[in-house]
Amino acid sequence: MPTPISTDVFIIPLLNRYLVYAPLRRAAFITNAASVNLLNRLRQGPIQPTNEDEENFLRLCREIHLIGDEGDSPIGTFACDGFKPSEVTLFLTTRCNLRCTYCYASSGDRSLADMNLETAKHGIDFVCRNALESSKREFGVGYHGGGEPTMHWNVLVESFAYARQIAHENGIDVYGSMATNGVLSPFAE
Repeated sequence: MPTPISTDVFIIPLLNRYLVYAPLRRAAFITNAASVNLLNRLRQGPIQPTNEDEENFLRLCREIHLIGDEGDSPIGTFACDGFKPSEVTLFLTTRCNLRCTYCYASSGDRSLADMNLETAKHGIDFVCRNALESSKREFGVGYHGGGEPTMHWNVLVESFAYARQIAHENGIDVYGSMATNGVLSPFAE
């Protein structure tokens, strides 16, 4: 009986198919809705295949180590002592004021989520510390996301003010960037 999925598996709609991606198992493939349903059943626990197609698909999942006892493998760069990023990209919100149908973020169909200021500060502290330890004269803060960064205006403004403050305190520079749709709505925050 096939074992359940015990790793992170992301299923992303792709035209009339689905991209299945399990980064810690180093696996990615494109499949159909029936296979996605089978994967969702596997997330719940062990299953018994009901036909030959399911049996073949589960065999593939075992061969690529999506299921089974192999376990996750950490991403190599995380364990690398020399990896000290000096730029952070903050995904402030999933909210969007346009909801374009062609958007990679599914036009705002995801559940609403906002980053809090403390989380943003932790990311900024991390890259500032890395810049200082690497003797760099600057660090960067970028704003992007599965939504429009300006929709979370207070955290956008306050986090960059914080970045400017700690850069000044440490005698280095900070630069900023933002991916935006350019439409500024009245701010409710």
